[in-house]
Amino acid sequence: MLSELAVSDYVLPLPALGSAPKLGFQGRDKDVVAAEELATFRSALKAQRDSFDKLYNEAERLEIAPDALEAHSNTVYCFEKEAAASLVPQMELCRRLLSDVRNRSGKNLSKSSRQAAEELLDIGSSFLELYQNLRIRLFKLASDRRSLTEPGSPVFDDAESAAEYLRKLIAE
Repeated sequence: MLSELAVSDYVLPLPALGSAPKLGFQGRDKDVVAAEELATFRSALKAQRDSFDKLYNEAERLEIAPDALEAHSNTVYCFEKEAAASLVPQMELCRRLLSDVRNRSGKNLSKSSRQAAEELLDIGSSFLELYQNLRIRLFKLASDRRSLTEPGSPVFDDAESAAEYLRKLIAE
């Protein structure tokens, strides 16, 4: 049951975007290593997406109270901050490398290295989006469940209905 399982069971280890420092060097071997690392990063991204989908499906399937779902969403946020602390500096390194190479006329970054750096940036931001999307989905599920058990705000057809509702509310 999700309420008994830790969200941490669904959070996989983050890949280290370690190719960034190597992207400034030329050579066929470097391109092969970068391609292998990119494949590893893409695979890790897919595994994390699948794991988060499992967590959400489990949350959807079980009768978890809205407050518990919100608590799980807040836990995901804590993991998201940890992921950002790890990924953002690595992504900044890729950005700086791309910027430095573009600003220097004497040194060019190979097309494959430039693509690898851009893909590393995309993978890093995709990891962070996975956390954000899961949080949003859990909050929405909590909201949907809450609306089934708790009265929501009334819907008004016109301004007079809204004014009448407010007059009654103030009179209470």
